Amino acid sequence: MDTRAVLARNGVETEMLYPACCGMPMLEQGRIADVAANARKVAAELGPWIDKGYDVIALVPSCALMLKFEWPLIVPDDPNVNLICSPVFCSYSATRSLNAKFKSEAAATFNSAPHTRSA
Repeated sequence: MDTRAVLARNGVETEMLYPACCGMPMLEQGRIADVAANARKVAAELGPWIDKGYDVIALVPSCALMLKFEWPLIVPDDPNVNLICSPVFCSYSATRSLNAKFKSEAAATFNSAPHTRSA
């Protein structure tokens, strides 16, 4: 919620979303099919927000890594995965770059649970 407050104070509209875990714990266990299914599900739910002009901010950097770099490698044929991989930021880079703003003036915050509980 602190990240959301900082963004709001700087004029960035946010919505809180958590369709599911990014899948990093599953990837670490070698469960590629589960990661692919999870990526498709989450991307399908985040896609409409990207279409509305929102960026995605993952509160955990490894979640941003998954959405931005790993998912496109695992499911390269999924249009929603390809749509969301570009406007993804981790909370650190999002708040650090407030002066430059994001691609858009709005952000859908992907609320990530700690990985020890998300698998």
